[in-house]
Amino acid sequence: MLTKVLFTVAAVVIVWWLFKAFQRWQTGTVTRQRPHERAAQAARDAVHARMRAHGDLEPEARVTVEDLEQCPACGTWKPAGEKCGCGRG
Repeated sequence: MLTKVLFTVAAVVIVWWLFKAFQRWQTGTVTRQRPHERAAQAARDAVHARMRAHGDLEPEARVTVEDLEQCPACGTWKPAGEKCGCGRG
């Protein structure tokens, strides 16, 4: 009796899993976001929400990134291609 119940439950679970996999294949959503990708997106969203709350970022504004390089003379960081304020680098 117990064997029949366990077999029935296993059969239902397998059919349900195959049905879900077939649905995902049909809709083209087979690939999922990996955990580190979800975490990175959540971090970006949190930073943008915090910046919008403080008025530092407009909703449609694009954040620009600037490369920095270290001054060989004094060790401070400056924008790439610009002269350092120390006058030696």
